[in-house]
Amino acid sequence: MNSHRTVGELARDSGMTVRALHHYHAIGLLVPAQRSPAGYRLYGPEDLTRLYQIRVLRALGLSLADVRTALDGAADLRQVMTRHRATLRQQAREAQRLVKLLDSALDTLERGVVQAEDLTRIMEAMTMYQRYYSDEQMEKLAQRRKEMGEDAVRAAENAWMDLIAAMEQERVSGTPPGDPRVQELARQWRDLIAQFTGNDEGIRQSLETMYRHEAPELASQGAVGAELLAYVGAAWKATQP
Repeated sequence: MNSHRTVGELARDSGMTVRALHHYHAIGLLVPAQRSPAGYRLYGPEDLTRLYQIRVLRALGLSLADVRTALDGAADLRQVMTRHRATLRQQAREAQRLVKLLDSALDTLERGVVQAEDLTRIMEAMTMYQRYYSDEQMEKLAQRRKEMGEDAVRAAENAWMDLIAAMEQERVSGTPPGDPRVQELARQWRDLIAQFTGNDEGIRQSLETMYRHEAPELASQGAVGAELLAYVGAAWKATQP
């Protein structure tokens, strides 16, 4: 019995497409051992074994380049797979972060805080937070929100809006940052930041870093502009000796 297969027979027996096998041949990944007198590709048992190896490594997610490097002995298979495992673990971590991001966005929508059409804005903000807060800090913030309860969270959000409006009014009115009214508002501002961070120094630093590197409007989801943020900063400095 002839142990060699044509490309069509190999495709049928392996579940691959002829096009894929032609591509593997073209890139030198699976070159048939022989050709028929008419010039047709003929794949032998060793080619079939190599094809199964290719399929296993591809199922693990290795690129065609890595598969070829490993099977041709240009690199140790263990090294190739170890490197790929590290890549998959990083992708898994990123996937977990995205799941948490979606969970938070859906929770916000379900609580009726915003409408569905604001979902893009929510996702943009949450993605930005992911760049500045560590996974542990994000967990702490989520846990703190849970401990506070929805009523307290809403009260804090309303307090922020009222405080921002009051501080903006003083700025527009030209009130000096050192004025007692502004100083009292600046104290409330610090208190709300402490409430948000739970007096966690690492979270506070991450918050400051975010505002330092991002536009204030983006970091605050449109609540605070650059001029107001500078005014608040001046009010804080006015309290220092």
